[in-house]
Order: sequence, then structure tokens, then C-alpha cells
Amino acid sequence: MRHTASCLISAPQALYPKALVVCFPHAGGNAQGYNAMARHLPAELGIVSYQPPGRGVRVHAPAASSLAEMVGEVLRAMEHLPHRPLIFFGHSFGALLAFEVARELRRKGRPLPRHFIASASMAPSAVPARRQKWAGLDDDGAMFDRLVADGGVSPELLAYRAEFLAMMPSVRAEYGILSRYEFVQEPPLPVPLTRFRATHDTLVNEQGMSEWPELFADTARDVLFDGDHFFVDSQKPELARRLCAVAAPLLGGRVV
Repeated sequence: MRHTASCLISAPQALYPKALVVCFPHAGGNAQGYNAMARHLPAELGIVSYQPPGRGVRVHAPAASSLAEMVGEVLRAMEHLPHRPLIFFGHSFGALLAFEVARELRRKGRPLPRHFIASASMAPSAVPARRQKWAGLDDDGAMFDRLVADGGVSPELLAYRAEFLAMMPSVRAEYGILSRYEFVQEPPLPVPLTRFRATHDTLVNEQGMSEWPELFADTARDVLFDGDHFFVDSQKPELARRLCAVAAPLLGGRVV
């Protein structure tokens, strides 16, 4: 399986996957960081990650102006994916985007993901109550400092503040989307849900994730990681193992 479309980047390991994990990164995240999990996965399970505009291989593309814009380009790119069962994995901001992509798939009568993983993410229904937290961050330095204060920057990256300021416009755009997000009540999605959360996550705690099961009509379960908000970077082998467990029913029961 090769490069699929401009905003969906596939990891090269799985040429003929039985199922695909579609990863939606956190604000400031890049597809390559999520595709790196592929080396820990069996050949039957492929990974495709969304690359938001304004950074990574799309560094020269204008930052997203709305959630609808991001949802639309993901849906168009998904038309070029192999016809395989899909698992949506959204981390932090990425889970909100994945959720709205799933709801738009339902509106259009297209196949839904077979499983949805909300990772270290506030439930969409809880976002509007906190919109003021993300409003008015119009300066790149202020955006970075807010992320640091909230625990939204990995400690090992603090020394690279100057380098990170270059990508802050795209990050600020995504936080601006959060500040404008309006949750619309719809019937729960008929998809199994798993919540990934970390023991020492200061950005999104257990209470912030508590409303996710209300948005899904199928079974819901929780997986707890020992780490902070960026356990997706520090615990890739364990994260891959947990993804395999979720994907096992789609892979003929295989778990590694």
C-alpha cells in the first residue's frame, strides 16, 4: 500500500492489509509520528495518517480555516483508500476531527469505521463549554506558552521553542477551530468505542473524556496507559499492541 492521497499518508509496511487504522493527529501533530507505529504492527494491519495542512509534507499549504474543510478533504481522500475495514484512531484534537468525519460518513450513507478509538481527547459534547480557553491566542509565542502550561508539549521538546514557533500558525488555526466548535446533537454512532487515556495527562483528564460513551450506541471500553498526554510518542510498542487488540476481530482473531 503506497501513498494514497495528498492529505492521507500511508505507512509502507503493510502492502496488502486486512484492515486499516486511520490516524488523526493531535493539534501540531504530523502523519509521520503516527505512521511510525507500523513497525510494531503485523503485516495484516495497515496505518494511514491524516496530515493537516501547514506542517509536515504539507508545510506550504494554508492552515485549515474550519473543521468542515478538514472533514471534507479527509472524506475525498478516503475514496482512494483500499476497500478494507477501518478503525478510526484520533488523539486529542484528532478525535474531534475523526468523530465529525464518522458522522459525515453516516450522513452520506457511506460505510462507517468498524471501531472508534478516542485517545486523550475531550468529548465533542464537552468542547463548547471550554471554548473561551482557546479563544484569542493570536500570537505564536503565546500559543506555545499556553501549550506548555497545559501539558500540551512533550518535555523533551521545550528546548526547541524557536523551531516550533514556525508551525504555530497551523496549531493556532486548529485551536481556533476548537474555540468555534458547536456540538450538534445527533443519534449515537452505531460503532464500538474504546477510550485511551493516560495516568498523568494534565491536558485531558478522565472527567473530560467521560461523555464519549453517550455519543456511541455500541459497546465502550477503556484502556489506561502509564504516561502523560504524549504516551502516543513514548509508548509506541504498547500502543501498537493495544491497537492490535482492538483490530483482532478484523484480523481473524490475531493479537500480538
